[in-house]
Amino acid sequence: NFNTIPEDSQEALQAYLDAGGNCFVSSQGILAHLGINTFTENYLGVTGSSNFQGAPSATGVAGDPIGDGLSFAMTPPFSDLADLITSGTGTIWLEGANGDVGIRYDDGSFRTVLMSASFEGVPGTDSPLVMQRIIDWLLAGGGASDVAPAEAASDLSLALWQNTPNPFDTTTRVRFVVPREGAVRLDVFDVTGRRVVNLVDRVLATGE
Repeated sequence: NFNTIPEDSQEALQAYLDAGGNCFVSSQGILAHLGINTFTENYLGVTGSSNFQGAPSATGVAGDPIGDGLSFAMTPPFSDLADLITSGTGTIWLEGANGDVGIRYDDGSFRTVLMSASFEGVPGTDSPLVMQRIIDWLLAGGGASDVAPAEAASDLSLALWQNTPNPFDTTTRVRFVVPREGAVRLDVFDVTGRRVVNLVDRVLATGE
């Protein structure tokens, strides 16, 4: 028995967000595991869900800063266990074939983005754009992140690319860009939401 985000981690995330942080959460079955609670309602903007309904395809909401123009098929098995979202105070940005699967929430002091399907299900041709839009929207809200939007900081943008090769046997390469010097943490999670390894947790200089 497990939770994708255990109770102590929810409390830590709430403290981080209360301090002005920003967060992107993505997992298949996340709401089935968490249930609807204070964290989902007050920090993710979700008041209800229909669990494990699946999202064989997804379309972005027209005019939305994250979703506008997006349309892709979700890759099995990641598409099979998506939870469908009922929005409370959040704004839907991604609609699955069976119902809503993406929500963004702006509290005024923090921002969160939730995708109730695993991000690994987004095709490799679309995932860099989706991630960049999520990061851009989160950082546009300000908050505790010490990374400024690329327009204000430099010609670089915060970016994380698909690892290569994927799948892999013993080694793979993860490329990312930091737009300015600051604290960086990079963790790898499996499809159940369990952290597998921490790759980076230190101050890095600007660059790739």
